[in-house]
Formats: sequence, C-alpha cells, structure tokens
Amino acid sequence: MGRGELEEFHEFVARTLRDGGSTLSPESVLAQWRRVRHDDEDVSLLRASLEEADEGQLVPAADVLADLRDEFGLGRSDSSPS
Repeated sequence: MGRGELEEFHEFVARTLRDGGSTLSPESVLAQWRRVRHDDEDVSLLRASLEEADEGQLVPAADVLADLRDEFGLGRSDSSPS
C-alpha cells in the first residue's frame, strides 16, 4: 500500500466513523474499502475504454468474431451477416 493509498484509507475510516460506523469491525471496514476501491478501478477501466473508442482504437466486433472463428476452425454461423 503506497503512502497515497494509506492516506485515502485513513480518510475512508474517518468518514465511516463520522457517518455512524463505530460499531463496525475493522474487517468489515476493510471489506467496504476494498469494494469501493474495486468500483473505482472499474470506473477507471471504463473511462479508458471510452477514451479508446473516442480515439478510434477499437476493433469492430465482426472482425474479432471472424478472427476467433478462423483461430478455432469454426465456419460462419447461419445467423452471421453475409
């Protein structure tokens, strides 16, 4: 845990206590912190993906599926567009 992350955790614990979390166990506060951090990481990943889309860095799904069919030796399905 870096210094910045430790400070963020300290602030999280202080907010939790201030918001009535004084009856929570340290383990439950840590579990909540991990959920919040996980959510923050998910948001960061989504933002990065949206930036890639805005910059035109995405591969069309049809191309990805065609590559997978080729890689695994699968023919075109009946529902695939012609």
